[in-house]
Amino acid sequence: MFDSVSCLAIQARAQENQMFVATANRVGQLEETSFCGESAVVDPYGWVIAEAGRGEEVLSASIDLSLGS
Repeated sequence: MFDSVSCLAIQARAQENQMFVATANRVGQLEETSFCGESAVVDPYGWVIAEAGRGEEVLSASIDLSLGS
């Protein structure tokens, strides 16, 4: 559930602030805590332009700075 709520929150912050938002989250397990990964880059309109999965990976995105405020 965290991942879907987190995605909506990231999209909302990008729209509210009219800016690109990049988030990073670790993956794996630490004792009793699980980390879901799913890092993302969102544009000022709230569209996800790049997202990682639940495994370890490098995420990159090209952004058009003219879209920002």
